[in-house]
Parts: sequence; structure tokens; C-alpha cells
Amino acid sequence: MEKEQILTTKISLKGSFFECQLYSGRLYLWTEANQLMIYDWNKWMKALNQVERPVYFEPFPFEDLHITLADLEPYLERTLPFNEPPLATALFNHQLYFSDSTGFYVLSQQHLDDPIIKLWDVPVLNIAISKNGRFALACGAAGLYEYLVSKRFTQHSAPRIAENIYQLTDQFSSRSEWSQQDLIQFGFHPHREDFVFYFHLHQQKILLDRSVTASELLNQEQHSIEELPLPLAMTKPLIDEGELFSFEPLKRKLEKEKQYRSKSITVKAALSSLNQQPPHNLNTLYVHENKGELLVTLNEELILSVTSPFIKWRVYDRTLYYRNQLHLLMKDKALLYLFTELIR
Repeated sequence: MEKEQILTTKISLKGSFFECQLYSGRLYLWTEANQLMIYDWNKWMKALNQVERPVYFEPFPFEDLHITLADLEPYLERTLPFNEPPLATALFNHQLYFSDSTGFYVLSQQHLDDPIIKLWDVPVLNIAISKNGRFALACGAAGLYEYLVSKRFTQHSAPRIAENIYQLTDQFSSRSEWSQQDLIQFGFHPHREDFVFYFHLHQQKILLDRSVTASELLNQEQHSIEELPLPLAMTKPLIDEGELFSFEPLKRKLEKEKQYRSKSITVKAALSSLNQQPPHNLNTLYVHENKGELLVTLNEELILSVTSPFIKWRVYDRTLYYRNQLHLLMKDKALLYLFTELIR
């Protein structure tokens, strides 16, 4: 896929937010007033699709929308008050996991009358969830832990610190990154690996085999053969491949996917150099964070650059319907980027 075949929809949502997440048809916005506002995402997207607005085709197809919280009022489902702003949040199996300065908590999103349950007294700075439902909790100076939330695993060989919580290291941990069943830990520098933890999974047991410093692995000589796709130039160009796109009539009608979903486009965070790299995918957009700048590439070609200061960002590559999105939080707004195929 070429960038000329992708429609980039940029939604600027005015306001100050601590967190922004999308899960199971709901948009979760954590406002500076310590309120969690939950909106019907699907209803909003359907309404947004009906609004007439210009779509620009140069330098690439895109549309730019500016939204306020007042515009979202018709789609608001409920508002939840909280005592403190969150340090980290995650939605998994219809449960909202969050942490503040007082500890680590969970709140059911199915049983709305259920109270907030405190899981642990230690604040969590970052929550990383693997594809098979394993939770890694980075807790700053308190170290790195794994929380057993999935019924698939019931035992862990690491020291048990609290109920279902096991300590992997007491080294400073700012965040972590899953590499299939193994885990990469980042210390004081959030983009420089410190340790890699190797696990062996046996039935319902998680066995911590060993931990290796990142410097040891990086110093090892590595040999790899990368299989690259055949050049597109070897095939006869088609009009829907983008090469003839600019020669289409000026008055063209562009249809949009009703809920801004994509069957083929996935947005992923660029992995650490120590991670087991996945096969090259022509339809995957990779997000790179480097020195305060966010770069999005497609087939190693830059398609988006965010140079304005941002607080945090999130992708949804574990989901089916939202894997084509990139969300950023800035000081005075949230930016939602939706990448969809052009429908002509």
C-alpha cells in the first residue's frame, strides 16, 4: 500500500486530558477536573461521517476536524468522578485498571454498580499488556512486576509481593515492552533498554528463566537475513495503487468507511532494537518516538511528523476495530489520527 491510498483523518479535541483510550465502542477521556467521561464512539463516528467537509489530496489525502467537548455532549454515556489524576490506565476484558499516587486499582465496566477495588498499595507508572493477556507493571524506583490477571496462568516462579503480583526486578523501571513471551525493561532512560527477561511457559505456570543486561545483548554479533517484498515496479501499475491517483478528475466523490475502521491498515509502535522483529508488512504504519518528535512511517517512507510537544501517545494494535488509530495527548488538546483506505 502507498501513502496516496490512505486517507488520514485528524481530529483535534480541545481540552486538557490526563488520559484518552478507546475500548469496546467507548471513548474514555480523563479530564483535568478528575472526571472520567465515557462516550459512545460508534455513534459519534456514524454522525461524523454524515458531516460535509473538504478532503485535501495534496500533498496526500487528509481531512482536518476541530471538536470541543460540547460537540461530544450528545454521545456522553456517563461521567465518573475520581480523587486524583491517573498515572497509568489500561482496559482489558471489560475492566478498567488504573493507578494514582495511592496505588493500583480496578473498576468493572460491565457491572456499573461495582465499587473500585484496590489491588496494590504501590503506584504504577506504566502498564504493558501482552497479546496473551500478561500485565507488566513498571513502578519507577520500586521496580518491575508482573500481575497475573488472565486465568490462563495461575503460578509464577518470581517472588510474590502481593496477591497475583510478582517482582521481576528491583531496578528502576520507567516502562516495559513485550517481545512475544519475553519482556524488555527500560530504566531511567525511557528509550534505552536495561534488561531483557526470558520466560518459559509451561501449562499454567510462568517460569522466569533468566535476565540479561541490554548491553550484553547489544555487544553480541548478530546476523540476520531480511526477506524484502518484490519491487512494486515489477508489476503493471493500476489506478487504485496510487501511481495514477493525481490524474483523476478534480470533481471526485470520496466515500468514507462509516465508522472509520480499516480491514488492512494497522498502526504499531516501532519496537526496541532488542525485540524480536515481526515480518515486514506493507500495510503497517510504524510510530517512532525520537527526542520529543513522533514519526509515522509506511514502508520506511515518512507519512506523518508530530514536532509539537506531546505528553503521551497510544496505539491499538491489539484490537480489531481500532488498530488503524494513533492518539496523542498535548497540553491543550487530544489528537486522534485515523488512517483508512480510500474508497472511490
